[in-house]
Amino acid sequence: MSRSMLRGLFTLLHICTVKDQHGEVLQFVQTFSDISAIRKAERQLLHLAYHDPLTGLGNRYLLDQNLESELARALSHKRIVAIMFIDLDGFKAINDSLGHHIGDRVIQEAAGRIVRQIRRHDEAVRLGGDEFVVMIPDVLSSGEGLLVANKILRSISAPMQIDEQKLVIGASIGVAFFPQDGQTLSDLLSAADSAMYEAKRQGKGRVCAYSSDLVENVRTRLNLEQGMHGALQRNEFVQPVIDLYESRLMGFEALIRWNHPEFGLLFPDKFISIAEDTGLIESIGSWVLDQAAAQIKKWAQPGRDDLFMAVNVSARQFRGNYFLNELKTVIQRHNILPEQIEITESMLQDFHSIRKMVLGMRELGVSVAIEDFGNGYSSLALLKYLPVSRIKIDRSFVISLPGTARDVGLFSAIMQMANSLELNVTAEGVETFDQSQILRTMGYPAVQGYFWGRPKAAEDYDEAWIKNSSVSGYFLAENK
Repeated sequence: MSRSMLRGLFTLLHICTVKDQHGEVLQFVQTFSDISAIRKAERQLLHLAYHDPLTGLGNRYLLDQNLESELARALSHKRIVAIMFIDLDGFKAINDSLGHHIGDRVIQEAAGRIVRQIRRHDEAVRLGGDEFVVMIPDVLSSGEGLLVANKILRSISAPMQIDEQKLVIGASIGVAFFPQDGQTLSDLLSAADSAMYEAKRQGKGRVCAYSSDLVENVRTRLNLEQGMHGALQRNEFVQPVIDLYESRLMGFEALIRWNHPEFGLLFPDKFISIAEDTGLIESIGSWVLDQAAAQIKKWAQPGRDDLFMAVNVSARQFRGNYFLNELKTVIQRHNILPEQIEITESMLQDFHSIRKMVLGMRELGVSVAIEDFGNGYSSLALLKYLPVSRIKIDRSFVISLPGTARDVGLFSAIMQMANSLELNVTAEGVETFDQSQILRTMGYPAVQGYFWGRPKAAEDYDEAWIKNSSVSGYFLAENK
């Protein structure tokens, strides 16, 4: 056997004695067993225990072990350690639509890109799913750590070729620093995780450094998530929509508020995004639609069958394949046609699928409005081909009135455009008599806002109020 072979050979030596009848040792028997395969299996098991089998990166156990020793070294030498929490944006959609085999390749490619942006003595681990953690010891400043995080972000965001698919994902990266953001492993990971969620909240695809304020934000979000189940189904509000020419009630917009036991009355901008992230938006939206239809059925009975109820539908709910069937079911159940379903104007980005949905609603006899028109992705060209029946002017425009001649000119142009496209128009956020007068002069037929009626619980509007407000001139007399 050659010397080179002996170097890689692991043996187990066993020695035993052979004695005579008097107990005297006659000889020794020595055996050698080749245990190289056993040692190799032990090394493989040890590697598997501390590494992710898909990417070859370290796992949480390796991170716990290495980070603890690295923090001790940094503390004694007064060094800074950067901890980055990375969550891939858009991975779930790829994994669900193209299959797990493509998803695995994306994870492997992302892991490789992360490793190529860090030094040999830095540590990158995969926590599981599409989450990674990177440890960068001996950074000179927080700025240097953020620079590395942005390099990783740019690398991950570059298009990747997986078989025949050209795919693009992003990442949200939270960064925390030892010692200022935490003294222990759990504190640092928690801080980096909080910063990552803040990056997602700000729109994803970015790097966010930890600050003490983020802890309270994350706790608040968790509190809202835990308390959301079932809580919103007791907090429906409505706001009147007024015929500006006749100063009488045209209909209502169904709104939702959350009277939270700790944070008080919360508006949708505080919790709708959480509902969308947690998947609760469909059940909440379904409940609001059903309650709105039931309420307008009740109000229409005294003879006001021309009243409508505008219902806001989230992007996620609207894009669901089940929405048209749900709308049909609600109409049949309550024997009433909600005259108006409002959709957020961001829907206009996906023109072809939205057109199909809008056509389906129009076939049911339901009219469709674009909410917050003028703020975001509104496209005048798309309005020509998208069969909506109403646009609602965003409050941010209305609040500028009476404003300058330029402001008035803008509103006049919008009204002229709407007339040419045969669209109804509602101005939102009307808060003063002067604003109402200017809008009426320019031909705006419908308004809603605090001047004409604040959002209130539906039960606060009884049949007597509905009857009185339907009389021409009612609101003009009320607001004198």
